[in-house]
Amino acid sequence: VCSHLSAGAQDGDELWRNYHVREILSRADFPPRAGPGMSRPELNGGPSNLGSIWGNARAITDHENIIWLGDLNYRLQSSAISDDEVREHLAAGRLQPLIEADQLHREMEAGRVFNSKEGVWREGPITFYPTYKYHRGGHTYIGDPHIPMKQETASESSRLEEKEAAEEEAEAAGKQDVARQETDGAQGKTHRDR
Repeated sequence: VCSHLSAGAQDGDELWRNYHVREILSRADFPPRAGPGMSRPELNGGPSNLGSIWGNARAITDHENIIWLGDLNYRLQSSAISDDEVREHLAAGRLQPLIEADQLHREMEAGRVFNSKEGVWREGPITFYPTYKYHRGGHTYIGDPHIPMKQETASESSRLEEKEAAEEEAEAAGKQDVARQETDGAQGKTHRDR
C-alpha cells in the first residue's frame, strides 16, 4: 500500500491520519481476475473456474505480507517533547526519546491505528534521524543555532505566506468534507461513491 496521509502539525491531526488508514483498509478491494467468458456474478466474487490472481484475499489484511509505505505524515507529538528537547537528543545521538514522542509509535501503542484488528503490523527499527525540516539540499536542520538563516526578501516572504495560507485552507476544506462524511454516515447516508 502506498499512501499520502493528511498533513498537519497540530496535536490531534494524527486522528485524521488514523481515520484515513481505516478508510484505506476498509475500502480497498482486490477483485477476482477478469477473463474471457466470465459473467457479471463471477466478477463480483461468485464462482469462477479461473480463480483469482490474489488467491482468496479480497481485503488488504487478507494478505500474508503487507508493506505500507508513503508519506504518512505522523510527526513528533509537540505536547510530548519540545523543539529544544528534540535538538538536544539529536545532538547527543539519542533516538529513543524521539521514538517515544513519535505520533505513529504512540498511536500504534494505544491501539488506535495499525492495531491487531487490522492485522499484525510492525515498524522496522528506526536508526536514522528525522528528515523533517532539513535545509534544502543539506544535512542541517532548520533553526540550528550554528547555521545562519538565509534572509528572505519581502516578496519571497509574501509568496511563502500565501502558499502556506492556501495549503491550510485546502487542508481545512478536506477535513470539513471528512467530518461531513462521518456525520452523514451516522445518519445512514454514504458518500463513498464520490
